[in-house]
Parts: sequence; structure tokens; C-alpha cells
Amino acid sequence: MHPSTAQNPSIFMNLFLLLLFIVPAILFVLTQQNTLKAIRPENRLLSPGLVWLQFIPVFGQVWQFIVVGRIAGSAVRQRLSFRDDSILGLTHEAAAVIGKQPTLA
Repeated sequence: MHPSTAQNPSIFMNLFLLLLFIVPAILFVLTQQNTLKAIRPENRLLSPGLVWLQFIPVFGQVWQFIVVGRIAGSAVRQRLSFRDDSILGLTHEAAAVIGKQPTLA
């Protein structure tokens, strides 16, 4: 048997395992990026493109915790900014004086 022929099954198995792990990782980071893109720029704590730095060896292990924290903070800021939006032109304070928030209904 030729030596390169004996290695072919292991090469294919390694490529299969690599794809098995890399495809979900890419989809996860793409979801993180799209989540940040859905948040208004003024509410973002992180630029959407920076999530891809998670693929840098060693640095990415630390960066992923920073990314998750900043996405969570951005989502909170986005949610809080919706409280200040009003379709009737009332500020949050004016709606509180009236006793209700018209945009919550």
C-alpha cells in the first residue's frame, strides 16, 4: 500500500471534524454580529465586526467573554432607549405625569 493512500482516510476524517466544529462556530459569531447590527449604533457597546476576533487563538478565549458582556449591555441600552420613544410625541416624564405610557399598550 502506498503511504499517501493510507493517510487519505485520516485527512478526510480531520477535515470532516474541522468542518463539524468550525461551521457552528461561524454561525454563532454571525448571529452575534447580526444581533449587534440590529441594535441602534448609539446603543452599541461594540462594533459588529469585532466579534470575529474570537477566532484569534488564545486572545479569542478572553475576547468571547467581553463580546457576550457587551452584547448584553447593548441589548439593555436598546431596550431602555425604547422607553423614551413615543408615538404621541410625549416624553417619558410627560407620560408619567399623565399616569400612563401610551407606547406600552
